[in-house]
Amino acid sequence: MVEFYIVSKCPMEGLYKNEKLARQVSVSYKDAVVKRFEAPDEIPAAQKYCADNLITVHQNLWQSIADRAKAQEAAERAATELLPAPATEEAETAKEEAVVVTRVVEEKKPSNLPVVRKNTVPAKPYNNPQMQLPQWASTVIFTDGSVMPKPDGDDKERMVGGYAALLVFRSMNETEVMISGHKDYPRESAYMEMVAIYKALKRLKKYRTDGKIALFSDCMEVVNAFNSKLTGWHECGYKLKNGGRVKYWKLWKKIWKVSHKLPLRVQWVKGHAKNRWNNRCDMTAKAEAKLRVG
Repeated sequence: MVEFYIVSKCPMEGLYKNEKLARQVSVSYKDAVVKRFEAPDEIPAAQKYCADNLITVHQNLWQSIADRAKAQEAAERAATELLPAPATEEAETAKEEAVVVTRVVEEKKPSNLPVVRKNTVPAKPYNNPQMQLPQWASTVIFTDGSVMPKPDGDDKERMVGGYAALLVFRSMNETEVMISGHKDYPRESAYMEMVAIYKALKRLKKYRTDGKIALFSDCMEVVNAFNSKLTGWHECGYKLKNGGRVKYWKLWKKIWKVSHKLPLRVQWVKGHAKNRWNNRCDMTAKAEAKLRVG
């Protein structure tokens, strides 16, 4: 039997082949549930459990679990067929004597081979769940924006901004698509972060994607505004109580237009950390801005 685990009721929900990893990604969430299954008999039950809890698991994962179970059964069957016939009492006694003699000879015989010492340094524990793509999402997006000063001919500083968005399609063997560009006279880096989000969601329409979408940004201001304020802004026509308009309301309106029908979840990710996807977006956005700086 091959064990596998389903994590539910948390952002890292999905199928995990390793119990240690499943416990590790769920320990930070109080309501998370880790359920154990055995392949191949309990695969249908696990699939029903995922469907009931709206957990997206790609078909390739189910197939890999089934293949592992078949391979283990075949190995156990082959080992059973190759087992030697039961030995008699005399044969067992002779075997024990031969083993004793062999050990004595080996202990007295010096070895000319160099001593090979095993590495005693313990392996570094995996304690960075942010490096794992969320199992519940079929498409994962990372975005970032950057702003740099650019002197013009009159020695006055003006700004140039770069943006980058990385689309990872887990349903297509984690195919990656990078989008990047620049804008002159941006207001601030948060504005360029919004541009990256808009460009990514607009490009997403060109691909046939099924399932949930996860978008990660390291700009807390933009993430909070998207999750808690954007819908209310749209209903109020992007107007504030004082009669003014929401900051960058035209761009927010574009973002709402391309996102409100998508099964999208926007989350914050720590910037300049060990998340390789976020770091790639950060470097690309900075490069787009730096290329325009004289």
